[in-house]
Amino acid sequence: MAGEGFNSIQFAPNGKLGFIAWRGRDLIYRERNGASWSERVLGTFGSGYAAGGVEEYRFQPFAALLFDSQSRAHILRHNGGSFNHHVQQSDGRFAEEAAISVNGSSFSLITVAMGPGDKLHIALVGSGSYPAMNYGSNKNGSWQWSQVTTIAGNPRGFLRQSYAPRWFSMAIDSGHNAHITYCPEFKKPSYNGRGRPYSQLNYASNRGGNWSTQKIHSTIDDSGDVGAGASIAIAPDGQPAIANWYNERASTGSSQYNQLYYFKRDSSGNWSKKLVTGSAAGYLAGDGDKGGGFAPYLRFDPKGRPNIAFCDDASEHFANWGQNEYGGNLRHAYFDGSQWKFRTIFQQGRAYDGQIVYPAMALSGGEMVFTGLERKTAWIDSRRANSTYKWFYIQSGLP
Repeated sequence: MAGEGFNSIQFAPNGKLGFIAWRGRDLIYRERNGASWSERVLGTFGSGYAAGGVEEYRFQPFAALLFDSQSRAHILRHNGGSFNHHVQQSDGRFAEEAAISVNGSSFSLITVAMGPGDKLHIALVGSGSYPAMNYGSNKNGSWQWSQVTTIAGNPRGFLRQSYAPRWFSMAIDSGHNAHITYCPEFKKPSYNGRGRPYSQLNYASNRGGNWSTQKIHSTIDDSGDVGAGASIAIAPDGQPAIANWYNERASTGSSQYNQLYYFKRDSSGNWSKKLVTGSAAGYLAGDGDKGGGFAPYLRFDPKGRPNIAFCDDASEHFANWGQNEYGGNLRHAYFDGSQWKFRTIFQQGRAYDGQIVYPAMALSGGEMVFTGLERKTAWIDSRRANSTYKWFYIQSGLP
């Protein structure tokens, strides 16, 4: 899966559909015009897979797909201290424009967006402890960079769960302003000598001219995850909205329940909060129904309704090991004006056997498409498994 699912599949303004993926070491672009599909191989830029690494699903360089107002595909590919910029030509081929220099060379989190006037926006978080979050754009004609904030500790310092957190997302409004969700710090407060997860959700924006940050959501105590899953989008009224995953944990660090929330800011800067769901749809392990909301992906449809693709959560406690957690069973929620409605897009039952990594969603007119990585798991014991990953693609009508 390219990147973390964000900007991996998009509809162009003229209605064509495009997606990018890694096939072996090749970065490929596929495009659907009407009923006809075509494919381009941008080049052999990827890394070779090595088993046993942390976050094995993230071993390829970051890449993102964007469309401009002329429905040309733009593919940004991270390459050390720059982004290679591939632009689609009139004959479908890709030509490489001047590389975009960035601050630093090694990054743990990256997000990109196309703004008004086909201006590009990039936000990134460095690697290592206490990295800076930087933002750059060519909205004023040349690339200019600024520091948004500093992340405390390791920005990907989670406990190696059997799922893939999403820590970072960005949206651009009609005034070229950036809106970013991020986790300011992944903490591990101690309980009986053991670290347990704690994270909160923060929001940053330069809408006022300078960068400002604020806390949007946190747990009721010092154990739980709120900053490990969020997606931001601009609503039809020009204000930002956020889909957020909440994982409440016991004092030992074990997941107790999971919820999906929807936040919306009004013109006065106040945020409203709505619970979308706290129940799973049949995706279970030994601890029973643990709820849902993992890896949310927020987009607004042509009717102005918020749509959220998300996964359910499951967990089970094992002797001598503690709790394993899982994310899967892709679902779709939309707000019909009075209530949230749900449907299951990619059904999974036993959480041991199948998870989903980086679900993605795109919509245009009356059509929706969903993609992601299906992880098929064959367990050796409660902590070791042999896993295979299969990219999936699902078409659906807009409810």
